[in-house]
Amino acid sequence: MKRYIRTLFTLLLLATCVAGFAEDQTWSHVWDTSQSNGGEGFYHTTGDETTLTTTMKGIEWTLISETPSVAFTASAGQMIGTATKPASNVSLFTNGIEGVIKSVEVEVKVKDAVQVADVAVEVDGTSYLCGGSATQQMTADYVKYNFVPAAEGAQGKIDIKMTQTGETKGALFIKSITIVYDPDVKEYTTGNYTHIWDKSRTDGGEGFYNFGNSFVDTNTLTSTLNGVSWTVTTVGSKKMAYTASAGQSFGVGTSDPCSHIELVTNGIAGEITEVIVAAKKGTTSASLSDAAMKVSVGGSSYKCDGNVSASLTDDFVEYHFTPAAEPVEGEIKIEVDQTSETQVVIYMKSIVVNYRVEVTPIDAPTATPEAGSFDEAQTVTLTAGEDVVILYTIDGSNPKTSETAQQYTAPLSITETTVVKAVAKADDRYSSVAEFKYVIRKDAELAFEEEVKEVDYTDGYYMGVYLINPHNVSPIRYESSDESVVKLDGYADLWPIAPGEATITAYFDGNEEYKPSTASYKVIINALLPLETPSVTPSGGTFEGPVDVSITAGSDWGTRAVTIWYSTEAASVEEMEDDMDKRIVWPDAPGFDYSVNTKTITIDHSCTLIVEARGYDSLSSEPLVLDFTIESTNGISTVGADSKADDNVYNLQGQRVKKAVKGIYIQNGKKFIVK
Repeated sequence: MKRYIRTLFTLLLLATCVAGFAEDQTWSHVWDTSQSNGGEGFYHTTGDETTLTTTMKGIEWTLISETPSVAFTASAGQMIGTATKPASNVSLFTNGIEGVIKSVEVEVKVKDAVQVADVAVEVDGTSYLCGGSATQQMTADYVKYNFVPAAEGAQGKIDIKMTQTGETKGALFIKSITIVYDPDVKEYTTGNYTHIWDKSRTDGGEGFYNFGNSFVDTNTLTSTLNGVSWTVTTVGSKKMAYTASAGQSFGVGTSDPCSHIELVTNGIAGEITEVIVAAKKGTTSASLSDAAMKVSVGGSSYKCDGNVSASLTDDFVEYHFTPAAEPVEGEIKIEVDQTSETQVVIYMKSIVVNYRVEVTPIDAPTATPEAGSFDEAQTVTLTAGEDVVILYTIDGSNPKTSETAQQYTAPLSITETTVVKAVAKADDRYSSVAEFKYVIRKDAELAFEEEVKEVDYTDGYYMGVYLINPHNVSPIRYESSDESVVKLDGYADLWPIAPGEATITAYFDGNEEYKPSTASYKVIINALLPLETPSVTPSGGTFEGPVDVSITAGSDWGTRAVTIWYSTEAASVEEMEDDMDKRIVWPDAPGFDYSVNTKTITIDHSCTLIVEARGYDSLSSEPLVLDFTIESTNGISTVGADSKADDNVYNLQGQRVKKAVKGIYIQNGKKFIVK
């Protein structure tokens, strides 16, 4: 057995000529006439030539021996060698018979019983068998030995070999040769089907999976492997899985094994010439398991190294199964049995099926419309030549051998994705199998949960409407009809650009199973109402001295409005917003108690007070722009340095004092300092 060490390559169709069956014909020659009476054979008693050529019954034959002594008579037949000039090895061959050689019968003997000699027949280098053996021992009496192919008949050079191995050698004799052959050589194309478990399920591999969350209580699963439908049935464990490294597993360890596995397909059209399966037993307790594999095609057992079954090992091995005789067309069944008390998990790494398909003069059926993808149900008409019957299947099986095959009598209604296989039959011969795949694409049924979504215009994102995608089709792309109103991020969430309306559309471009589909909803971007404008008390005016001013937030304080900006330094609203050094933000720290809604400030100089409310993702309030004028007490112009009398003395707040103590005061319209 070859170890599973080479990579399996998918073979393309290769044209070759091999034999098939038709009416057999017979070529025969009997040495019943002497040379002097016009008989045909090899006659040479002089010279030393050991290679002779002659024509017998219209066919050229060549004789190679170690002796020049050859002759023939009507009574004794063709003699090769003598007691004094014997031949140890004789080859009598021809290339003149065209067709598949079904049998070669030779009538031979030795001169004396003490001679030990064998006769054998090869066709194109392949040994034919007589009584199950490649050689037959010749006797002193004429015996007819009929050699037939061990399996499939060959065509080409026919070589009759006689060999003497005993110490006493003498003359060898041939009385007749009869060859049965099939002159109608069928032409075949050969093909190959290969499936390798080299990808895991998560990476898109194909196989049988009945495990974990996907487990169902069934012993039978059907799956498509490289375009061909296979069905597996197990006895014992129902668990199956596959990985890129271990291949397809049947059963689990020794705790939940399969005592019997059947892997079956009828999806390969052609005569199966070889089935190669790479398989092994689980390594744990493998030595205690007697797992064995066998293969049959159309109910006929195929053999591996001459045996109907092959024992599995704990390493991957390629097991080659070939027909015992002619290749068979039909259901391929791969079976594994474990009859031992200890049973283990079984792994398969690959399946290779080599087959041949006859090239016949019968044209394969055609179909109208041609195979392809459609978005509506189709009516399919099958057509073939005159005087033929069309057989077809719609389950992917071979119409030549499948039990589900039907005779075509009327157009087919195809309402879902279907593979139609059809063959034309005339008498007992078939055309090649034609395959037509009609993909009837289904509706992806895309829809959004909401038809309209209203959002406020802000600087942030909004979650888009959820797309209902019941068949999980992909890829889906999204578009906004007006990106000046709303754009979309990579998750199809909304980014408002400006107040207005736009349509959001989801697009699916279609695939083999589902046709193109769209779904849409309307987005309305509402302009935000500005925040409430704070109130200011007093609201500007002229004052004789510094004044306390209360700034009170509106009712949306702490919900929409979260800060108040004000300035007594900026000349305009724009300057306050642009120059952070000319504005004060209240509150200026996190954790603020928004039950406090009033801020009191003191204005001690003439200025413009600018106030507005701010919030996250909100429009600022209309700004309040209030002028405050702070006037000095009338007549105050200078500051003296000396103490003054207490009459009519005022402090800087305009309040009259009885006695001036240390500080700045006003008397008679002038400022003075008390030191």
